[in-house]
Amino acid sequence: MDNILSWTIAHLKKSENHAQEEINITKHINTIVDLYDLRIRQKRIKVKFCMLKDYFTMGNAETFNFAIRNLLNNAIKFSPTDSVIEIKISKNGNTGRVSVYDQGIGMNSNKIDRINSGEYHHSEVGTNHEKGSGIGLALCKELLKKQGWILRVDSS
Repeated sequence: MDNILSWTIAHLKKSENHAQEEINITKHINTIVDLYDLRIRQKRIKVKFCMLKDYFTMGNAETFNFAIRNLLNNAIKFSPTDSVIEIKISKNGNTGRVSVYDQGIGMNSNKIDRINSGEYHHSEVGTNHEKGSGIGLALCKELLKKQGWILRVDSS
């Protein structure tokens, strides 16, 4: 696992130097949801979309895909069976927002503060005993920041 994470970090850090490109966020999100179809069906999770038909932005597609895969993976991992994950794309002037909502177990304020400050944390086991590395959100936050994007983590 450590080797995979090291490779991922090195590979994605290289991608931050790539020229920005136009990204069809809607298309990328749909492709990523398709990648997780088996896990979604195994947990009988319904994925709801509230997205603009085609929403484009500038950025590095590899970084965007990594972040959305991590967010969706966490939403699936920490959601109970027979729950709903909602993915929204909204636009306000020149600002866009991608939101992933789930009915998962949530995070306490201490963990949220550590993620938002860029600190890494220990892995948590998912609702079906899924394992993880424990650094995904902090890594996503850092990589997105280098693209001029913001990852905000909330839990209620």
